[in-house]
Amino acid sequence: MPDADLEQTANAIIGAAYGSAGERCMAISAVIAVDTIAEPLKEILGQKIEALKIGPGNDLSNDMGPLITEKT
Repeated sequence: MPDADLEQTANAIIGAAYGSAGERCMAISAVIAVDTIAEPLKEILGQKIEALKIGPGNDLSNDMGPLITEKT
């Protein structure tokens, strides 16, 4: 939607894609953005993805560990 809140949309996409280290059955793998919001949304998503801090799960300063469980 052209009047969508892109910050809120980007946060929802990041949560859906990277929540649970991306290992949940409902994790998204694609986003379709059209018309005038496509480029601005892509820019915001890129910034948010680059800002994600991924590292050891026992480091609380990380946003996401490498895996959910040792088994996976």
